Amino acid sequence: MSNCSKSFLRLVPLTILLAFFSTGSSFAQEESGEKNDFTKYENKYSWEVSRELIDRRADRRPQNNFDEALVPDYTLPDIFTGSVGQTKQVTGAMNTGAWEKERRPELLNLFRSEVYGFAPPKPDDLSFRIVETDPMAMDGKATMKHIAISFTVEGESFSFPLILFLPNNRKGGSPVFLLLSHRDSENTDPERIIISDFWPAEYLIQRGYAIAAVNVAAAVDPDKPEAVTGVREFYRHHYPEPDKFTWGTISAWAWSGSRAIDYFETDPGINMEQIAVVGHSRGGKTALWAGAQDKRISLTCSNNAGEGGPALSKRLFGEYVRDLNSKFPHWFTDNYNAYSDKEISMPFDQHMVVALVAPRGYHGADATEDLWADPRGSWLSLLEASGVWEMYGEGPALKDEMPLVNDLMIRGPVGYHLREGGHNLTKFDWKLYLDHADALFQKEQNTNIYSLPLLVGEVSQSTAIFQSRLCALDTLIYKDIHDADGIYQTDMPGKKGIAMFEVSKDKSFTQSIKTGWIEANEEGDFIVKHKVSGLEPGTTYYYRLLYGRKSTNPKTSGVNKFSTLPSADSRTGTDFIMVTGSNLERFYLGGGFGKSSDQGLEAYMENDKYEGFPGFETIAEMNPDFFIGNGDNVYYDHPPSHKAKTQQELRADWHRQFAMPRIREMFSHVPTYWLKDDHDHRFDDSDTVKANKKFGPLPSHELGVKTFLEQVPVVDPEEENPVTFRTIRVNALLQLWMLEGRDYRSPNAISDGPEKSIWGETQKEWLKSSLLESNAVFKILVTPTPMVGPDGASKIDSHVNLDGFRNEGDEFFKWLKKNGFLKENFYIICGDRHWQYHAIHPSGFEEFSCGALVDQNSRMGVDPGDPKSTDPKAKVKQPYTSAKPSGGFLKVSVEPGNAKDADRISFIFYDELGTEHYRETKNAGVK
Repeated sequence: MSNCSKSFLRLVPLTILLAFFSTGSSFAQEESGEKNDFTKYENKYSWEVSRELIDRRADRRPQNNFDEALVPDYTLPDIFTGSVGQTKQVTGAMNTGAWEKERRPELLNLFRSEVYGFAPPKPDDLSFRIVETDPMAMDGKATMKHIAISFTVEGESFSFPLILFLPNNRKGGSPVFLLLSHRDSENTDPERIIISDFWPAEYLIQRGYAIAAVNVAAAVDPDKPEAVTGVREFYRHHYPEPDKFTWGTISAWAWSGSRAIDYFETDPGINMEQIAVVGHSRGGKTALWAGAQDKRISLTCSNNAGEGGPALSKRLFGEYVRDLNSKFPHWFTDNYNAYSDKEISMPFDQHMVVALVAPRGYHGADATEDLWADPRGSWLSLLEASGVWEMYGEGPALKDEMPLVNDLMIRGPVGYHLREGGHNLTKFDWKLYLDHADALFQKEQNTNIYSLPLLVGEVSQSTAIFQSRLCALDTLIYKDIHDADGIYQTDMPGKKGIAMFEVSKDKSFTQSIKTGWIEANEEGDFIVKHKVSGLEPGTTYYYRLLYGRKSTNPKTSGVNKFSTLPSADSRTGTDFIMVTGSNLERFYLGGGFGKSSDQGLEAYMENDKYEGFPGFETIAEMNPDFFIGNGDNVYYDHPPSHKAKTQQELRADWHRQFAMPRIREMFSHVPTYWLKDDHDHRFDDSDTVKANKKFGPLPSHELGVKTFLEQVPVVDPEEENPVTFRTIRVNALLQLWMLEGRDYRSPNAISDGPEKSIWGETQKEWLKSSLLESNAVFKILVTPTPMVGPDGASKIDSHVNLDGFRNEGDEFFKWLKKNGFLKENFYIICGDRHWQYHAIHPSGFEEFSCGALVDQNSRMGVDPGDPKSTDPKAKVKQPYTSAKPSGGFLKVSVEPGNAKDADRISFIFYDELGTEHYRETKNAGVK
C-alpha cells in the first residue's frame, strides 16, 4: 500500500478559479501590483461582545453557551505541581530543571494518553526527494521546491509533498513559516496561479521569510472518521505493532509537520533556529500540539483554534468536548471520549498544552466574531501558562486584561492578537505573526541570551584573566527551592554564541583593548575567557562584555571595574578578604540538610533566599582590593542524597553559586583569586586515587581538575599545561604564595613518612626557593588546608593530622625556622575549617583560619588539649577561636609605616554581616 498526493503542479479548473474570486483570492498578476493594505484594521479598541452576536450564535447552537455571564465556576489544575490523572505528582520544587526533567515529560505523556494519542517516532529510513525546483519563481524573487517526503515500512512506502519557497535575495539560512493546512490544496498553489490570503507566500518572501506548506488533510491523513487511506491507516496495515500508536488525525498532522522540519535540517537555505509553525482552526490545534512536542519549533502560531487547541475546556463556552468527539471522532484518541460533558472534572486543561511550548515563542490569535472558538478562553489559557515563561526568566506573567482588538501584544517570546472579523486566517494575521517573528528572530542576537557572571581573576601589575558565561536566563529561580531535589534540579542553561571583552581606563570606553570574538559553545560550558596583557600597574580599569548569537548588533553587559596591582616597589596599603566553606546546599536547606543537626543554623529565608549569601554583600560593601576563594567554593558531595558525579552536575554547582545576585555584585568591582580543596575537587578529603571506599570513583580526579580550571579565571585558557600553585607579588610590602593541595598529593590512606606529600616535590621546591628569593616585608602562605590547627584526631587529610601529612608539615616548619622566617613576618592563612581561629605552632609560626562563609556551614572548633584532637598535650597556642558557630571571613590589611611607625599587618575576623569578632595586628619585625 502506498500513498502519494497528486502533483500540485497542474492546471486549475475554471470553476475553482471562479470560486477563489468570490472569496478574496486573486491571480498572480494582480498580486504583483497589490499593496499590502491593512487600513481596515487600524482601529484599536476594547473588545465587547454584543448581545446581538451572542443571541445569533445561541440561536444556531442552543445547546452551547456564548454568554460570558453564564460561564460556570471552575478550578484549573496547577501547571507546576498538581497531580494529573494517574501520573505521580512531581517531587521537589518547580524550576526549569524540574520542569524539563519531570513535569514537562509528565504532561506530554498525559496529553498523548488522554487527548491527542501516541504517534510513531521519526521513521528510520525517512528520505527526501526534490521533485521539482524553480529558481525563478515569483518573477525571480524566490526559489520554489516541491519535495517528496517518504519512508518505508515492511517494503511498502508512504510519501507526502512539502512545498517550499525560499527568498532569493537573502544570504545564508532564512527563517521559515510552515503552514499545516487542512484546506484544499489550491490555497497553497505552488505555481501561484491562484493566490490566497490564507497562505500569502509573496508577502512572506517580500519580508525576507521562507514559506512552506504541508496539505495535511489532502496528503497526510484524510479529515474523515472512516478514512481508508492516510498515514494512520498505513501504520495500521504495515507496522508490526500498530496498537502502540493511538494517534488521532490532529496528532498525525502534527507528526507530518515534524517530518517537514526533518527536511529543513537538510536544506542550507533554512535557518534551523528560526522555524515558525502556523495552523488555522483544526490546523491551529495541530500547530499547537506540534509546538508542544517539537523543540525545534521556535515560534508556534495557533490561529482561531478553540476547543482542543488553546481554549480552556472548563469554561464551557463555544465549542465543547462533546462537539469534538461527536462530529470529529477521528481527531483525537479514543480516551478523549471519556471527557464529553465532563469538562469541569477533567484533571487537565489546555493551558497545560500551551505551557509545553515554553520557553520558546508562542503566538495565539482569535477573532472578535468567532465565539465558537472562545477567544477569551484562549487568552486566559495563555495567561495561566505564562507563569512557565516567567520561570524561565522570559518576562513577568501576563495580566488578566485582554489586548485591544487589532493590536499586537508581545511579551518576550509570547504574543497574542484579537483580530476584528470572523473565523479565518487572513493576511493581517500573517502580518502580526511576522511582526512577532521579526522581534523574536531578526533581533534574536539581542534577546534570550545573557552574560553572567562577569568577573576578573589573577590580576597582576600588567595582566588579568576575564571570564563570563553565556546563558539562556538572567535569573536563577530560587523561590521554590525547599528540598534537595529542588536544588539538584536547578541550573542555569547555557546559550551558544560569541563574545568579546573590552577593557578601558575610562568608563566611556573611548580608548579600549578588545580581545576579539570568542566562541561560547557547549563543549566549554558556554564560558568565554581571555587573558589580557599590557595593562599598567596601580591603574583602575573598566571592562564589559559584548556578546550575542552573532557579531552583528551585539548586546553589551554592565560595566565592571578593578585595579591592577601596584608596582612591585610600591608601598601602598592593601586590603584583601579570604573565604572558604561557601556551602549553597546548607544555605538553602539548613546545616542538617533539612534534618536536625548541631551544624550551623536553619535555612535562610525571605530576601536572603533570593539574593544569596549575606557574606558576599558584606564583602562587596567593604570593597577590598581583591578576594580569595580558598577552596570549598562549591560542594560537589552535598547534599549527601544528591552528590554531583557527572560533568554537568559539577558544572551546575558553579552555575548555582555564581548566579547569586550578591556574588555578582561583588564581582562587579572586586577582582578574584581561586584555590580548590576537597569539596570542589571531588568529595570530602579527596585525593587522586581512582576510587574511594566511601564515595566511590566519581567524580574522577581528572574531571575535578578540568572543571575547576574551566569554571574560574585561575589560569590562562591558552596554557597547555597549567599549574595552579603561584606567587602574587602585591607590592613591596606584601607577597602571597597560593598552594595547590589536591593535584599532587599522595593517597591519604598510606602511612605517613618522608615519601608522603600533599604538595609534591616540584611544588615544594618552588615554594622554598621563591620564599628565599622574596624581599617583601610581609609573606603570607595561602593554603586550602590547615598546618597548625588543631583538628580532630580521626582525620588524615592535612598537615595537622597525625596519620595524615604531619611529617611534611613538621619538616616545613623546621625549614622555615632554620632559614630565619620567624623574623621575616611570615604568616599562614588557611581555609577548610568551619570555624575561625588564630593559632600559634610550637615553632612560633602563626596561622589564621577564615572559617566557613555561611552560617549554616559553621560549627564549633577543636581546642588545644582536647584528647580527641591532633593536639592532646596543648602544644598549640590559640589566642582566639569562635565562641559560637558563625559564618564569616578573614580580612587582611597591610598598612605602610613611616618615620615613627613600622609597617604593620592586621588579621581581622568578621561574621557574615560584618561584625568584627577579633583583630590581631603585627608590626613588621616584631613577633
